[in-house]
Amino acid sequence: MTDIPFMPKATAVWLVENTTLTFKQIAEFCDLHELEIKGIADGDVAKGIKAYNPILAGQLSREEIEICSKDPNKKLSLLKKIDEVEIFWPTSNQKQTFRNIKANQSIHIKEGEQSFFDVEETNFSYGT
Repeated sequence: MTDIPFMPKATAVWLVENTTLTFKQIAEFCDLHELEIKGIADGDVAKGIKAYNPILAGQLSREEIEICSKDPNKKLSLLKKIDEVEIFWPTSNQKQTFRNIKANQSIHIKEGEQSFFDVEETNFSYGT
């Protein structure tokens, strides 16, 4: 597992827009230069890049962000695992729960199956 978030620049955009973290904290977490983070905040860098929420992606917790927001010397760290993911399948009205999933990865989950697998590719085809 890598020590930087998936889509680091889009993650940085979200952190700039939604937290009170310092530029240095965001830069170190996203493996970007501090001036690049300042450029994101000023609107000069990352124009057109959609913000990527690291909380919803399971890369950071709200608690981690709150703790680091209160202490500018504390570094953010990626979550190592996600305690629980619950999926509701609307067509079958079924719910599936997976526990202790390694964080910062893409996985393929098939409705009704009790296991999942890692996805190496970034292109997905939707359909049957």
